[in-house]
Amino acid sequence: TSTHDCILDKMKFYKTGLLLAGLLAAAFAQDAVISDVCGTFTPADWVDTLLDSEYLTASGATSLAACGSQALLSLEDHAFTSMFAEDGETTAEVLAMSVGQMSVMVDTVNNGDVSSSNGQGTDADLTALTGTTMNDRNAMEFDVVSSVDGEFALNYVFVSDEYTEHVNSYPDAMAVFIDGVNVATVEGGFVSAGTVNQNVNSAYFVNNDLSDIAAADLQATEWDGFTIVLTTETFNVVAGVSFHVKIVVADASDRYHDSGLYLGKGSFTPADPCSLAAAVCLFEFSGYEGEVPEFDLTNTGDNQVFSPQIVAKSSDVIGQMNSIGSYVVSEEDGSVVGAKTHNNDFA
Repeated sequence: TSTHDCILDKMKFYKTGLLLAGLLAAAFAQDAVISDVCGTFTPADWVDTLLDSEYLTASGATSLAACGSQALLSLEDHAFTSMFAEDGETTAEVLAMSVGQMSVMVDTVNNGDVSSSNGQGTDADLTALTGTTMNDRNAMEFDVVSSVDGEFALNYVFVSDEYTEHVNSYPDAMAVFIDGVNVATVEGGFVSAGTVNQNVNSAYFVNNDLSDIAAADLQATEWDGFTIVLTTETFNVVAGVSFHVKIVVADASDRYHDSGLYLGKGSFTPADPCSLAAAVCLFEFSGYEGEVPEFDLTNTGDNQVFSPQIVAKSSDVIGQMNSIGSYVVSEEDGSVVGAKTHNNDFA
């Protein structure tokens, strides 16, 4: 339909851990809401979990959302588990924000269009960015200070039940404002159900709509559509200088059909570990053909022979390396604190 007036004609599901009779044949695992921002898990806890960084310190965290619409989730057997899980892990801890209720964010069965308004008002910043009046605002604001100069970025997934039939009429949207400038963009534009969907910027979109996808091929999530893991534009930070962050998602024009954000624990990451002023990039390589292998940071204690040739750029800590790539060490004690693989054009 072209409007949301018929939403009452659609069944509205709230999962309580029981299977609905019509879904008994489906394998369903209700993921856990570890903590929501209502009680002892404060906005500051939410933000600290999001940052989870040795370089970044947050203050002044303020939640502009309904109780229960921001949370830390443990996702298992969910479509997004593999997006955010650490290597070898079968669960993922994810920060979530919803324009509705958190029960929808953890659901692993697509029940069609779901609406569970959080009852919040508009957001002036997102309205100004999109040119559309926003409702059911869900926002988290905080200040951050970095201990190092460098470039950072944020990883996220935008989801919506406006997909795929309402993307032109009710394009729910999100933004990440750094000192008032939105850095969450795709191909130069802001991210919404109207700017990333089955027709526009479709390379960044996953269709999960019951009307378009066979039941056997549906992803294990309630959402009718969602983006791939997106990364914001990088932003420069200066050591000791505070910057203001606002992460927001909201309903466009009405209060129907939920949308939300998933952000991995520690999603504020250095855009390039070697760019950080507090780190030294030890090795670089050239002439390597093909995919660079994965590596870990196990201290082998061996002086390995690398191929192609590795050129040392700083102190000799080759015993802590076991594959090709750039290794980041602490200036204080020379220990390896990070690493990054590169393709053959790295220099």
